[in-house]
Amino acid sequence: GVRTQLPTPRYGVSNKQVVFTLPSGLTGKVTGRWRLVGLDGHVVSARVSFSVVSSTTIPQTDANASATTTTVVDAQAIPDEFVDDSVPEPVRFGVRLFGYVAMLLFGGLLFSEIFLAKGVLRAPRAMETLILSTVVLIGAPLFQALVFLDDSQDVGVVGAFGHLFSLFNSEAGFMMFLRMVAGIVLLVTAVKIRRSQSNFATPLVIGVSAVYLFALSYAGHSRSMAWPLLGVPTGMIHTASVAVWLGGLAVFVLFVLPVVSAQEGFNAFRRFGDAAQYAVIVMVVSGVIQSLRLHGTFVTLITEGHGRWLLFKIVLVACMLKIGDINRQRVIKRLPQS
Repeated sequence: GVRTQLPTPRYGVSNKQVVFTLPSGLTGKVTGRWRLVGLDGHVVSARVSFSVVSSTTIPQTDANASATTTTVVDAQAIPDEFVDDSVPEPVRFGVRLFGYVAMLLFGGLLFSEIFLAKGVLRAPRAMETLILSTVVLIGAPLFQALVFLDDSQDVGVVGAFGHLFSLFNSEAGFMMFLRMVAGIVLLVTAVKIRRSQSNFATPLVIGVSAVYLFALSYAGHSRSMAWPLLGVPTGMIHTASVAVWLGGLAVFVLFVLPVVSAQEGFNAFRRFGDAAQYAVIVMVVSGVIQSLRLHGTFVTLITEGHGRWLLFKIVLVACMLKIGDINRQRVIKRLPQS
């Protein structure tokens, strides 16, 4: 019935074993709670419940020596259903979602400018969308960094502003900082391009975008699970292929078709269709690799929560691909041959 802060933990026989010194005088039912932040920045928390049955003094051969033993029974780990973090999970999810959508739109605009319809950024609202997406690409990792500092240091989201330099103490924190810097470079470049009406798809923009993808993959499951040397580039390729497919589709519908002629629209449609086919193949192959890295067997896809969400995602993607294929075949039948 009394909450006690445990002393600083230490490593056991390896760095995969964390040892705490328990307070003295424990009796009855006891619950120990732990929380840690993984390499990917995700919070892991659980409770370990046990009972202290007896505390007795055992006579020794030496009359002046005695020892106290404590019997512990029924020890079991009980995962938390809800982690009482300062930032609710729906808020965290919303920030990740907005950041991902912004990344898809940015990638779709960049892909369209290079391969689909050069000059698409001069279309109405296209440049505004590009600038807004770069703003989100800065804001999302900034908010995630503040939450990360609150999770790891318990300083509060607002108080985390005073601990931003602590981001350099961990890989996940440094990668969030790297994403912020990359987003700032992309925003400044987009603003300059808007004023000068020059080409946006420069080697600098492409390189900085690759850095953003690298930081995103390195601080996620691509780095923290099996085969990290394969997982990080695979994660980058997977995200880029999704940006080409879904981001490119959104840009094609919203910004390309409304401003080009019918013939240019036909040509752009064929180019996008070809690119999307390859992007989907790459997306599926890289997704299979990541799934094998994360789970290894089909059993955990059914028994674990992450696996069930992954199966649900696969079903949704399969439905999207089928609908896309039906629509594409319908459009191809109606396109003129000349």
